[in-house]
Amino acid sequence: MISSVSHHKELILAQLLWQNFLFHIKSHLALILSWVIPRSGAIWVVGSSKGLRFADNGKHFAIHARRKWPKQRIIWLSPSEEVRNQVETANIEAYAPSSLKGMWYGFRASWHVFDVSIADTHIFSSTGANKLNLWHGVTLKDLNVMEQNDAQHWLSKFHDWWYRKSARKNYFIYPNKKHMSYLLNLFNIPNENFILANLPRNQILITGSAGVLSTSEESLRNTIQSSSETIIGYFPTWRNTGQDKFLGLSSKEDISLLNDFLKQNNTKILTKWHSCSYKEYQHQGVSQTHESIDQEIEAASQIIKLPFDSDLMAFLDLCDVLISDYSSVLIDYLILERPIIQSVYDLDEYKELNGFMEDYPYFAKTSGPQVVDSESLFIEIRSAIEQCKNESSSSRPNLVELKNYYFETLQTIELLEPVLKPVK
Repeated sequence: MISSVSHHKELILAQLLWQNFLFHIKSHLALILSWVIPRSGAIWVVGSSKGLRFADNGKHFAIHARRKWPKQRIIWLSPSEEVRNQVETANIEAYAPSSLKGMWYGFRASWHVFDVSIADTHIFSSTGANKLNLWHGVTLKDLNVMEQNDAQHWLSKFHDWWYRKSARKNYFIYPNKKHMSYLLNLFNIPNENFILANLPRNQILITGSAGVLSTSEESLRNTIQSSSETIIGYFPTWRNTGQDKFLGLSSKEDISLLNDFLKQNNTKILTKWHSCSYKEYQHQGVSQTHESIDQEIEAASQIIKLPFDSDLMAFLDLCDVLISDYSSVLIDYLILERPIIQSVYDLDEYKELNGFMEDYPYFAKTSGPQVVDSESLFIEIRSAIEQCKNESSSSRPNLVELKNYYFETLQTIELLEPVLKPVK
């Protein structure tokens, strides 16, 4: 028995050593190609969500850039054929990152643009390129759980120098300077490479245009828009524990009571789990509970569940009220100046395991009521519905105050132009 366990450990170690060896071989090959293949300012490659979705900031950057600078060649990289087909319907070129064309354009592109990590485009073909991190939200949570290795260590410096991973080529956009020092330190970005600009996805909320939609997204939007019901969005963040609940509820009985309450109040909930909660995303925060909860949700007539590959921003403007916990969607939604409810059923646990930004208490106090159980939830939903009927956004100065705090600018593409230097 002991011998069998020992042999198993040896096999795992050998596999890890072999994977590490292959990684360094590929890295050295990429290094050589990055010296041989000249990069072109006329070509940029873009990706998002590990290449698994055509969504979020990567999608909206590509669409806006394509329209703003038609002479600039924008190419999307994704290993998913389904995603590439969707991208091509938006008149944007798309290739698999490891295909011959994908590798060629990856090494030719002067910019790799992404919103999660450089793996959104390609780790190897990005060697020596400029990298623009669009990120995926104005954070309420402490991000130190994902803190990288010490970039100041001499070995880290040598590694980055050898593999042409100079911090001087790393750029980061964010709509305020309040979190600037924290984020630049976390992502190893020089101060001069911080770009004060709004997140590309938020332009949908500002212009009122739904943007480029898939057939299923367009059909669902039309259905929701034709409804006379109040629409409440519920979009929670992910949890390290994987123990997700639906508005703090998990049992069949509780979700059935919620559904009855919604029906009585002529209201529907539009919902989507955080991308990290889905097993497709292969993230540490994959949910251990959402699939069982989904069975109850799908049986509820008043709850509409969006699939993993849907773009949340295609629907956020349809929500009369937003309920969330600690997700950055709360900050995006401030642009609309509509009622917000905070569902913080695990606030103490989340604070202990993850933590919050220093200004989270200000947001929590100012944005809207906090609920921790079904009783307080039902009370605040009724109140929010009445607000929608009887109040205009001008009567919500607290939301205007928060919007001005988190958004020092609402512009995006115009502020990126001096840095990206597109072909015109």
